[in-house]
Amino acid sequence: MAKGTIELAVLRLRAAPTWGRWLGVGEMAFILLLSALAKTGPALLAASTGTVTVRPRLVSHLAAMISLFLLRPSSRMIHSFFRFRVLVAEMGRLERTR
Repeated sequence: MAKGTIELAVLRLRAAPTWGRWLGVGEMAFILLLSALAKTGPALLAASTGTVTVRPRLVSHLAAMISLFLLRPSSRMIHSFFRFRVLVAEMGRLERTR
């Protein structure tokens, strides 16, 4: 997943180099935050169990996770929640009309 988020950032900059620098700063920060989550994720935490690096990795992972949840409402990623809600409501409406 970390490689995927870095590739997404590269594609984002390649698609609109000047626009990506200034107007898309929040979106790029969100992509990099996802990359940080992937790099400090559970697989790395499990691999470092019993070593001195568990605590710093856990702290950085939890900080990135909290940042993700705090920034999500102000990003375009919240669209998925609302779209899912609309789809569920539409499914309920279709079931009632049958």
